[in-house]
This record gives sequence, structure tokens and C-alpha cells, in this order.
Amino acid sequence: GHVRVVKQLLENGANVNRTDTGQWSALMWAALGGHPVVMEVLLEAGARAGEKDAQGRTPLMQAAAEGKLESVKVLLKRKIDVRERDLASRTALMLAASKGHTDMVNLLLDHGAEANVWTNDGRTALMFAAEGNHAETARALIRRGSRVRAADKDGWTPLIWAAAKGNPEVVRVLLEAGARPNKRDRSGLPVLIRAAINGHPEVVNALIEGGAKVDIRDQDGFTPLMYAAYEGHLDTVKALLNKGADPSAMAKEGAVTARVLADQKDFKEISKLLLEAEK
Repeated sequence: GHVRVVKQLLENGANVNRTDTGQWSALMWAALGGHPVVMEVLLEAGARAGEKDAQGRTPLMQAAAEGKLESVKVLLKRKIDVRERDLASRTALMLAASKGHTDMVNLLLDHGAEANVWTNDGRTALMFAAEGNHAETARALIRRGSRVRAADKDGWTPLIWAAAKGNPEVVRVLLEAGARPNKRDRSGLPVLIRAAINGHPEVVNALIEGGAKVDIRDQDGFTPLMYAAYEGHLDTVKALLNKGADPSAMAKEGAVTARVLADQKDFKEISKLLLEAEK
């Protein structure tokens, strides 16, 4: 942020667009550091605002990812395209959403960012916010028209991302906005099973309270309780039982129950709990 030094260097012939080994220019470093006055000096000296680094990110993307509002405002005055993508096909909005920078998300949307574009693998800004456990950012995106029921190439919706990552607050936000609690991904697994596999009891509670079927099954007849028992997630097993999960439910093939699966993995405390629940 040393404006005088920057001006002196430029007056002495410094190349304003020279980049380092990561293809970062002085403008990029100033944007990332949150130095708008230095940015103005560099831009007046001919710095290229649309220059990209080795990841294909512009100064706007870099600043957006770190929540540097003043830096982004400087660049927006230069009519920078906010819809530009990096090499991973992510936009500045997606990068800001993934870090939970709600004010940045709103600023970018005000300047033409599109809420419902997706990456090459089908992910949207709302999915990145859901994955990162950023409830306020998710709310902001939903208010601005983000599709709650959009799905990526694997069939994962924002709700599945939030549930799999263990983010109960985001799960509730999405359910209130109309997300489908019994949605299945392309592999056939419903949201509640994703939460059970990863051992997220608070998410399990939020999903069931939001309409998820406690004994919903996968294509082989396995229930969320079976998955939780097999993975050794005691608190998740307790949560499911407290919500009425059937401990005697059997899979399609053989007499496989949640307790049988817990016994296979020698999870004694879970086996004891399930035995008591079967009575």
C-alpha cells in the first residue's frame, strides 16, 4: 500500500504489467491486499485489469475470493466483466460464495453477476455456499434468485452438499426455501443417507424435521440407520432412533439389519443400543 514508492518506481520505468512466477501482476497483489489507491495508480499507468494468473483468475476474481470490497469496486468502475471464468470454470461470484463473503456476493450480483450459471461439473454459487457452511450467503443468493433445486453432474443439489458436509443451519435455510428433503443423487442415495454416512446428527435432525423420511432406503434396501451403524457414528444412530428409525428394518438381500452391520465392524456400544431398541 505504499503509493509514493509505487509512483516512484513507475516514474523510473518499472513495467506495470510485469508478472511473477505465478503470473501475478502488481495490480493483482494490490487488489488482494486491499489497496484501492495503489490500484488506481497502477491502472492509470496502464495496468491490464483483465490479466489472468496461472489459475486463470483476474484481479477481480482474486479480490472477490478474499472479500476485498474496495478493490472490487475499483475494478468494477473499469467495466470489468464479472462473468469471466477461471481455469476451473468458476466465476468471481462462485469464489466469493465459497468463502462466505455475503457483501461481495451482493455487490457482484448488483453489477451483472449471474446466480444460476454453473461450472463444467454443474456446480452453482449456491452449492459452493452450501458446501462451505455459509448460511447468510446462501440466504442472499436465494433472495437474488438462485435455484434451490439445481443439481450438478452427480445429481448433488445444494441441500445434498450441505447435508454431506454437516451444515445444519444451511440445511434449514435450503429446506425453508423449498429444497426437496428426499431428493436422491445420481447414485441413488437420498439426502438423509448422505448425512448418516458422514455422521452428522444435527443435520439428520434438521432433515427429518424438514420432511425427510427416517427409513428411506437406497437401491439395496439399506436405511440411514444401517449406514450410520456400519460407519460407527453413535450420535447419528441415537439421533435416528430418537426420530423413530426402525432398528429391525432389513435390507433386500439376507437378514441384514443395522445391528448386524454394527456387529460386523465390532461397534459394541452401537450394537448394544440397537439391541435395546429392537425390544
